[in-house]
Amino acid sequence: MAQGTLRRISWGAIFAGAILTLVVQIMLALLGVGIGTATLDPAGNGSPDLSTLGSASGLWTMGTVLIATFVGALAAARLAGSPEKADGLLHGIITWATSTLVIVYLLTSGVSAVIGGTFGALGASVSSLTQAAGNLGPQSLSALPDGLEADARALLQRGEQQVDQAADAAQQQGQQAANTARQATGEPDLAKAVPEIVAGLAEGATPEQRQAAVTVISQQAGISQQEAEQRLTQFQATYNEAVEKAKVAADQAAETVSTASFASFVALLLGLIVAAVGGLVGRPRPRIATVAV
Repeated sequence: MAQGTLRRISWGAIFAGAILTLVVQIMLALLGVGIGTATLDPAGNGSPDLSTLGSASGLWTMGTVLIATFVGALAAARLAGSPEKADGLLHGIITWATSTLVIVYLLTSGVSAVIGGTFGALGASVSSLTQAAGNLGPQSLSALPDGLEADARALLQRGEQQVDQAADAAQQQGQQAANTARQATGEPDLAKAVPEIVAGLAEGATPEQRQAAVTVISQQAGISQQEAEQRLTQFQATYNEAVEKAKVAADQAAETVSTASFASFVALLLGLIVAAVGGLVGRPRPRIATVAV
């Protein structure tokens, strides 16, 4: 065979090895679920606790991935048919890379509950981090930390005197004017007020931002600037406490993401090494030609 037509890579062998990797991984995962559930005792007699099960599950998942990777890489190198060490190693590594990309695709397509593992934990951690980070500087009503929305609504609540005056005016001006008065005494527009209030409550808020927050409270609640300033000062402590809790949650989520990322890197590195070894072991041995005498 001419050098220009020499085939050094077999994609058919790689795809076959990747499929075998996934199937073996699923089989071993199901076996682990069966063994794990068999050890559970609803009555609690000798049943392992959740921490023990979690550690065992993590070790089993890691072992499952490595075993499946080795089997798939070995099969791909053997099917490729090249006796060269470099060819066997590369076929094993590319098989590992292909199966890893398939797993990542499955994780991002809504079936993470099936394969789970380290990558699934990473995705959940990123989601938690994003949500917690959004609470550090809420710019909309839905982004307010839990329990803070009611306090924010009370911040803009109209005083009883303004409501009574609007009701009296409504009775004097007829039904149409009454509807207008009811609208004037209705729910405050908290969605528009939140950005101004948050800017005024920020740690590095300028006097202008603080005054803008006081002004929006005064306009929305129909109260004086002095009373609006008092409300904002009272709300400051509640807001600071909520933001501090959000910062703690964000720190915890960031730590979880960091740990999961390092664990994923180590898992991928081990998979790469195992795939290379599987490719080397699986390559066919060169045949030694014998000369007839």
